[in-house]
Amino acid sequence: MNVKSLALRAVLLSIGLVVLTGAFYSIQLGPNMLPGGDLFQIWSGTHGLRIDYGGLQMFNPPWALVFLWPITLFPFRISWSLYAATAFLLFVASVPRTGNKYLWAASVFLLLVSYQTLRQLLDGNLEAVVIAGALLFLWALRARSILGIAIAVSLLTAKLQETWLLLGVIGLWLAFNWPRELKWKTAALILLMWSPLAIWKGADWVSKLTQSPLIPQLVGGRHNVSITATLERLGFEAWTRGLVAGILALATLLLIWKIRGRLTRFSVGALIITGMLVSPYSSNTSVITPFAVGIVPLLAENPKIGFSLVGLYNLAYLFLLSNELRYAWEPQYWTIALVIGWAVLFWVEAKTGPAELNVDSKLPSSNSGDRRIA
Repeated sequence: MNVKSLALRAVLLSIGLVVLTGAFYSIQLGPNMLPGGDLFQIWSGTHGLRIDYGGLQMFNPPWALVFLWPITLFPFRISWSLYAATAFLLFVASVPRTGNKYLWAASVFLLLVSYQTLRQLLDGNLEAVVIAGALLFLWALRARSILGIAIAVSLLTAKLQETWLLLGVIGLWLAFNWPRELKWKTAALILLMWSPLAIWKGADWVSKLTQSPLIPQLVGGRHNVSITATLERLGFEAWTRGLVAGILALATLLLIWKIRGRLTRFSVGALIITGMLVSPYSSNTSVITPFAVGIVPLLAENPKIGFSLVGLYNLAYLFLLSNELRYAWEPQYWTIALVIGWAVLFWVEAKTGPAELNVDSKLPSSNSGDRRIA
């Protein structure tokens, strides 16, 4: 690629960013309402290089929130524009490149126009932070970068209701497979990064999680797409809901064992889905995380299944035609879509095997630096 081509791409990207930022800065949903309502809660608690949980709907740990300081430093409209533009570019970068440039372009297009991306850009929630953490983790694992692992784990904690199971599997994998020297250096670096922030704001964060009256409202709200919440809405008893959630979690762990702890875009996406389904609360806005991490890459691995699943996840656009339909059935729809996505991702991962997957490069193990995790 010559200098003129690079310069032209840089100019076009700059123009695109300016236009996109200006559009997000000026869009109004109502006379007194600006898009980015979820981000406004985060901005209110982190603006000016601070962390103040107060009476806000902000339940994220302090070591994840500090990564937003460069964005929330500005007035809210500019901060939201920057976050939306950054998320937009991240989504483009998250699509794995293949030998077929048309398939790659189609994958990028379908991700950017998806219902999930629209919700993420309008609401301004922190799913983009989690997606960045998942992608950074997979890269850092290949590169054996302790700094990359530490930052990735910090980013993944931004939405613990999505990533708690993934973080547990990551911890176990590092404990049993990561070389001893790297293992202790990684743990020490994470402790060094988290300790000052935990001392500063850790007690406030824990208090927010355990004492906020908003928690029961969220768990019992209509936006909750966890499998227990959906089963409760359908009238199932508490023991049945607990049994189904337990079976799903156990099945996930058994499948991870079956694929010998292999961590790829597909298995990571499935782990995130399990975390969402088994958590007491998961929002429908969080579906973008497994969609971008695991489902869109299916377009490159198995186009027929990939296009079918992407189509299923975008049926949500039909809910925009009727608020009554949306309020009555959207949570159940997302729960079913997540369960189907979970099954498909694990099926593809198990079917293709370590030598056939083309979405991720080979991952290091404690015994070999040239093959997949075993």
